[in-house]
Amino acid sequence: SRLRRDDSSLNLNASLGPPRDDDSIFISVASYRDPSCRNTLRHAFLRASNPEKLNVGIIQQNCQRNCTTSQGWGKTRLTVNSDPDE
Repeated sequence: SRLRRDDSSLNLNASLGPPRDDDSIFISVASYRDPSCRNTLRHAFLRASNPEKLNVGIIQQNCQRNCTTSQGWGKTRLTVNSDPDE
């Protein structure tokens, strides 16, 4: 079944409330098999004047076994085997 924008179960029209007004900073990180992600975040907190005001959201994709990756675009896209992350 196709999703509909007016489907109330999706909560697309939910009120999120007002934006925060506390001088906080949100850092959004999308990390694909990046071994330096941990150090990047560590440095962000170490260099921040007020690290308690940092809020971080991370999506980190790693692979340990049976790894595949895609290359190309559109009709040229191929899925190929790749080595696990170390």
